Amino acid sequence: MAMSGGSPKAGEAVAGAVAGGPTVSAIPALLALLAVPAAMAILAGHAPAGEGGPAAPVRPEGVQVWTCDAPARLTAFDVPPPDARREIRLVGIRNARFSGQIVLASGRPIRGVKVRAADLAAAEGKGAIPAGRIAIRFAMPGDPAPRNMYVPECRFDALLSDAPKEVPVRTVPTDNRYNAPKLQAGAMLPVWVTVNVPAGAAPGEYRGKVTVEAEGLAATDVPVSIKVHAWTMPEPKDYTCRNNIWQSHESSALYYGVPLWSEKHFELMGRVLEQTRRMGNGLCVVHLIKGAYHQGNSESMVRWVKKDGGGYEHDFSIFEKYLDVYGKALGRPNVLLLTVYHPYVDTKDKEGKPTGFAAVSLLDRAAGRIEDIKAPPYGTAEAAAFWKPVLDGAFERIRKRGWQDAVVIGTSSDNGPKTPAPYDTLKAIWPDCRIMFSGHPRPGSFNTGNKEKLPVTCAEHVWAAGTLRKTYPWPVAARPASGTFAFSRAGAGMCHLHQDEELFAYRANPEMCLQCGQNGIGRVGADFWPVGARKIALSGDSGMHLGPSASVTAFVAPGPDGPVPTTRLEMFVEGMQVREALGFLLGALADRKLDPSLAARCGEYLNARAAANLPFQPKSYNLEVGMPYRPDWQEQDERLFALCAEVASAMGLK
Repeated sequence: MAMSGGSPKAGEAVAGAVAGGPTVSAIPALLALLAVPAAMAILAGHAPAGEGGPAAPVRPEGVQVWTCDAPARLTAFDVPPPDARREIRLVGIRNARFSGQIVLASGRPIRGVKVRAADLAAAEGKGAIPAGRIAIRFAMPGDPAPRNMYVPECRFDALLSDAPKEVPVRTVPTDNRYNAPKLQAGAMLPVWVTVNVPAGAAPGEYRGKVTVEAEGLAATDVPVSIKVHAWTMPEPKDYTCRNNIWQSHESSALYYGVPLWSEKHFELMGRVLEQTRRMGNGLCVVHLIKGAYHQGNSESMVRWVKKDGGGYEHDFSIFEKYLDVYGKALGRPNVLLLTVYHPYVDTKDKEGKPTGFAAVSLLDRAAGRIEDIKAPPYGTAEAAAFWKPVLDGAFERIRKRGWQDAVVIGTSSDNGPKTPAPYDTLKAIWPDCRIMFSGHPRPGSFNTGNKEKLPVTCAEHVWAAGTLRKTYPWPVAARPASGTFAFSRAGAGMCHLHQDEELFAYRANPEMCLQCGQNGIGRVGADFWPVGARKIALSGDSGMHLGPSASVTAFVAPGPDGPVPTTRLEMFVEGMQVREALGFLLGALADRKLDPSLAARCGEYLNARAAANLPFQPKSYNLEVGMPYRPDWQEQDERLFALCAEVASAMGLK
């Protein structure tokens, strides 16, 4: 590998990092390369960038076909590289999924696309991965909007199961800037081929093909192979990493124009949640107030109903239906957040008159109408009487599901309430009150008015969330209602993730969270889609820095007939598989039951992998840094999966 800068010894360190991870002696030279831009480009898998942006591609009238690694950068301006291959080669493990891309491009609109997969037969012995376990999907262009709430038009995001009838010739911006120049890019359709490896698949190589055809393109076979290693990915409920993926309860209803809380609405929400299952989503959010902070919800999920003799009864039907939908899609939550306040519920004017309040939904059954009512000021007897039957009813229903240990109370805000009053009320109703705090620092507790401490058992924080450890730590165990999660906006270092981040950063993020000692990421959106006249997410405009709009608004995209996965979600899922494999090795080393020689090889691999990530640690928490593409990613993953298989065999695991 040639270098345009740096010393020969430094070049050797880079080559070692790319080939198999640096040795301990090579690490100082590797770290010294931070000052050498050309070497950084080589580590990232790119030649040093030239002046200017991409050029308009020259495409033939016919249809070009080539393949591309799933996490590699692909834009509408790409052309087949000189060494373009026409095959997909994957490495993997059992009970997991792995993707590659077939790219179709032309100077004319592409029509009549048909793609079919064949079984992947075992290269040695008997057995196959059936064609039915190979998902064929078609990647749609990013949204035509600027800034970090969207994926650039020149890239591809939503994954549809049906091929578009026509792929048009497009003129698109070169990047995600508002005033970016536009270039004619021709027509391009990435075809995602995802192999879902059965849990019982025999280890070994499987080979088959995918056949593509279109108008002007005769049936063309693309070989597909996957080498399966004998380690089985755990089910999502057993992951060591659980993420806080926030669902928007109303975006799907608004986007598809269905009545709020209708059967169709719940179906759409369930489909969103199901898409987040393999992401390790363990967060269940239930809004007991209207207008939860940066959530944009127009109603509370429990409704107050006036009784004839005065006072209220409560309708928990929406609350219970949502828990049913969540449980069916994701099982038991790791964190069940009840939102009962926002940071301004107890604000007052200069004269001490309350100006803030919590609003809830009042149901008029006779009129079929929903109205807003103000909750009494926190810290008063009226507030306790107002909230106690609701919280008691919620806890009763949660206990029946066995989820009570997952419950926390909090808000998706950088700040809690201004006074201890809300904590006084909540502590009186729920003596074991636990707090979820989502913001910059990581407080350990909050005090009531009489200095009783309410523990913060779940924290989504920014500062110091993304500091890479020099060696791998034992992963933080995902315990009920506890853990630290990286609010992955700017400032979270290596755990930082934005909507418009490159696919390799999405794949690397779970590993970066592990190396930073985090449970996972938090305050990212599942489905905060652009809705309404302004076409912005319910979590706020892209200039916001407090809610999901500061990070990822949606891992799931709105498809023509309902929620669909995205290329970013698929890469995050693959990253979760890598993280779980790393966690398996770390757990085996922690148990100290491995043969010393095998334990030493596992430790060397883990520390070399950790060291190879260190050059990309940002020097400032404000620096927005993703993980640049590394061309050796698949080689490194194969070494990881092979070690997992060897350790599993040594431990007598199937």
